[in-house]
Amino acid sequence: LYKRLKTFLISVLILSTIIFFISVLKNNISLYESFYFYSYIPITFVLAVFVIYKSFFIPGKLKYFFIIGSSFYILSALMSFFLSIAQIKIEELPIWIERLLKHGGLFYFFIGILTEHMIFALGLAYRVKEINAKMILGFKEKEELRKNLNQELEEELVKKEIEVSKLIKKAEQQKLLKVKSELESEINKLHLTSLHSQMNPHFVFNALNSIKVFLIENDRKNAISYLNKFAKLIRKILEASRTETLSLAEELKIVELYINIETIRHTQKINFKIHTDNKISIDKIKVPPLILQPFIENAIWHGLAKKRGEKQLLIKISCNKNNQAELNIEDNGIGRKKSEEAKINRLLKKKSLGLQITKERLAFFNERENKNYSFEILDLEDHKGKPKGTRVNFFFTNKAKSYFSAG
Repeated sequence: LYKRLKTFLISVLILSTIIFFISVLKNNISLYESFYFYSYIPITFVLAVFVIYKSFFIPGKLKYFFIIGSSFYILSALMSFFLSIAQIKIEELPIWIERLLKHGGLFYFFIGILTEHMIFALGLAYRVKEINAKMILGFKEKEELRKNLNQELEEELVKKEIEVSKLIKKAEQQKLLKVKSELESEINKLHLTSLHSQMNPHFVFNALNSIKVFLIENDRKNAISYLNKFAKLIRKILEASRTETLSLAEELKIVELYINIETIRHTQKINFKIHTDNKISIDKIKVPPLILQPFIENAIWHGLAKKRGEKQLLIKISCNKNNQAELNIEDNGIGRKKSEEAKINRLLKKKSLGLQITKERLAFFNERENKNYSFEILDLEDHKGKPKGTRVNFFFTNKAKSYFSAG
């Protein structure tokens, strides 16, 4: 019905516009007045009656605005119509009154339209006020509901706390040792997670610091290569952060990528090699993620950064004399003592914190995984007692499982 009415009204509008221009061109306004009074007003009169009829079915008080407004329009349309067709001529009255009575149909018609629009505007304002009132009421209901839910949650939390307290007391009485062991295991797991979360920002910070220094040099070619490798490294770090353990093979891939990134920004190339004994299956050795990174970082920044001449960094995985899988990280840098004396970079003096975190992570990893991993740091010297580098020895001891290949 709406679509049909819309099409009809558009047609009337187009027709009235055409008639208006014809009247102007022919200088005969009576043609347009005839159309207006004998076609347009009756049509809109019928539509107004239809609006009043439909308004009775509108719920609420809004319908009264439509009924009253449309009624004013109907009355003005009737008055305008009858005044336009009335043949009134009263010679005793002034001429302007006679003209108003005879030709004032449009005046009353537009007064009716104006009144109708004002009433509809009041109806719109009433509707807006009604919607706002509902919204405010809805907000109040939601706020009240939120308060009730919070109160219920608080009450439920108090109940749960009481229940947990009772369960803990009961568990302490019945299985004190078992509960203690489980709690300690959970604490260790949380502590390990906390330490792991500290390692990743520490690692990323140093890598970003390297990028900052490199970008200052404004080398476009190497910058693109550096950023691509860094993006790949970050992706691997994010993947590693989702797990509690990595295979040594995966750990070495991250280490290799990190060293490649650090090598790019150094003016002198770092000769880096990884040598693995074929008898050892590095896929079977599980380690905490990023456990080797602090040692590689220290080797580069503390040992090799100020090293003159050839720079070497070797990672070797082999079987030692105690039949243990062993990993060695060896550099030919300036050594730890000389590094501390030179004060290469004050930011790098925080290495002790990184090593302490690594020790704690390894201790909790051993307890959780029932392993006996350990490491030691040795200062290398030549036959004259002069520093010639640093070596870190990792020992992977696992009584329950062999790391050696069947072949």
